[in-house]
Amino acid sequence: FYGMIEQAPLAALHVDPRGRITYLNQQAQGLFEQLATELGYGPEDLVGEPWSKLQRSVPALKGLMGAGSSVVAKLGDLQIEVVAAPANSHDGASLGTAYFFRDVTEQSRLNDDAARLKSMVE
Repeated sequence: FYGMIEQAPLAALHVDPRGRITYLNQQAQGLFEQLATELGYGPEDLVGEPWSKLQRSVPALKGLMGAGSSVVAKLGDLQIEVVAAPANSHDGASLGTAYFFRDVTEQSRLNDDAARLKSMVE
């Protein structure tokens, strides 16, 4: 399972069924290192901690309502889309939840620019 998360092209972390963060892939470590000033802690302070610690720092994460849900959170100058996905063993037992983080800052800026141009034309 962790091998799959490590190979993901996105920042990813795993939360076990008890709600504890158990793993951050390399991309997630880089992202949380970049956000350390904004969050008040770095990636080394997340593993072993409850998911609620990150939710307190990023309230938009409380909007994740289970598998397949997503939210966009503003963190400093970044807009980060977060998607929740169930993590199950080959026999279907729950291993917790994997969360995938994607920087959508540029996409959001382009969407805003397009909307502004459209309103100018209308």
